[in-house]
Amino acid sequence: MPFVTAKDGCKIHYMTFDYEHRWSELRPDYSDDEDDEAPEETDGLLSSGDVQVGRSQRGKDGARTRERSPAVDSDAETSAPVTDRNDHAVEARVVFIAGLAASWRMWWEPQMRMLFDERLRLSGIPPVRVLVLDNRGIGRSEAPTDKSRYSIETMADDVLRCMDAAGFPTAHVVGHSMGALIATKLAAAAPMRLDSLLLLAPTTSVWGSLPTLKMVYLALKLQFAKTPEDRAKLDLQCHFSPAFLEEEVSVAWRGTGCRAEEKKGGPTRPRKEALLERYVQEHKMFGMQPDHGNAGQVNAVFGFSVTRQDLGNIRSSPAPKMVVVGREDIITRPSSGLRLATWLDCPALIVSGAHFMSVENMLDVNYALFDLLRRVHEPHWVRELEAEQPDIKEAAQKAAMRVASQSQLAGSAAEKPLSPLPSPKRVFSPNTM
Repeated sequence: MPFVTAKDGCKIHYMTFDYEHRWSELRPDYSDDEDDEAPEETDGLLSSGDVQVGRSQRGKDGARTRERSPAVDSDAETSAPVTDRNDHAVEARVVFIAGLAASWRMWWEPQMRMLFDERLRLSGIPPVRVLVLDNRGIGRSEAPTDKSRYSIETMADDVLRCMDAAGFPTAHVVGHSMGALIATKLAAAAPMRLDSLLLLAPTTSVWGSLPTLKMVYLALKLQFAKTPEDRAKLDLQCHFSPAFLEEEVSVAWRGTGCRAEEKKGGPTRPRKEALLERYVQEHKMFGMQPDHGNAGQVNAVFGFSVTRQDLGNIRSSPAPKMVVVGREDIITRPSSGLRLATWLDCPALIVSGAHFMSVENMLDVNYALFDLLRRVHEPHWVRELEAEQPDIKEAAQKAAMRVASQSQLAGSAAEKPLSPLPSPKRVFSPNTM
C-alpha cells in the first residue's frame, strides 16, 4: 500500500490512477456493474502496494506508449519534484483533495469516472492521471491523537509530498471544503506547481464565515451519532439541499454520483433513501472516522485563515483559478467563497445546490474542471493529435459534447456547449455557461 512519510513522521496514504488502470481492488461494492469491467492486469501496475510512475512517449512506430519505472517505495520520503514530466502535451495531472471527514472515495463517481472517459482525448485534453489521498486523520492514513499535529498548512505539505512521490511536478489541484482550504495553502506555498486551481466551497476563515443555525444544530447532533445509520442521516442533511434529497429517482439508482440510472422509469423513491443506503454501506465497509481524527481535522479548520502573503503568492501563479459555491450551502457560506474569488481576482461559479456540489451539481463542477483543463492543455494536445487526425479541431467540440451527454451526467444542461471561462471578477451561474 503506497504511503509517504510526512515531516512529522505521519504516514499518508495515496493512490494514482490513469485511464488504463482506472479500476482497482478498492471498489468491491461496484463489482456488479455491467459497464465497469476491470481491465486486464498488466505487469501489476496499481496492484496492492505498488504505484507506478511513468511517462508517455511515442515508440518507433509512432504509437503512444507508456514508459514504466519501478514502483515508488511505500515508505520513501521524496521532496524534489520530478521536473521532466512537465509536458502539457503528454498528460494532464489532477490532484483531488477531500474535505473534513471524507476519504478520497468522494471523488470517484462524480469526477474521476468522467476524467477517464477516453473520448476526452478528442476534446482538447490529453490522457489524465489522477492523484488522490486520505488526509491525515481518516481512511488508511495515520490519525495522530495529538490535535497539534493537525493544521491546514501541515496537510498541504502532506499533499505536496504525495505529489513528489507520485511524480507530479505540477498539477490541476481540486479541493472541496477543508480540501479547498488545503489547496489554498498548497497554492500559497508552491504557486509554481499549479496547472490550475479549482476551489469548491472554500472560505477565507471559519470565523469570517460562521455556519447557519441549522448547521450548528446538526453539528451538535453529530457529536452523539455513534452508529453508521445515525451518522448517515445527519450527513445527508449537511451535504445536500432538501429539494435534491426529496426528488424522486428510479429504484435502480444506488446512491452513487453516477446519474445514468436516476431516470430509468418504473418504480421510484426519494433520492435520500438511495443516498442513505449508500452512506451506511460505505460506513460499514470502510469504517467510521476515528473521533480523534475528526477532532484533529476540526482543529485544523478552525485554525485556518488566508493571509495577504497567501493571496500574493497565489496571484503570482499564471495558472487559471476558479471558485465554486453552493447557494444552499449551510456549512460554508457562499459569501465567503465569493470574497475569496474577489481577493484572488478569479471567476466564481454559483450553483444551485448545497455543500456537496461535486455530487448535487456534478455537471456544473465537471464543466468548470474541464474548462480549466482545456485552457491549459488544448493548445499543446491538439498539436499532438493533428499529426494523426488533421480534422481534430473541428471534432473537438463535438467530442466534448458527446462526453457530457452520453456519460453519467443527466439534465438539459448537458446540451450546453463548453465555453471559455469568463473574465476575472465576473460571478456567474450555470445558465450563463
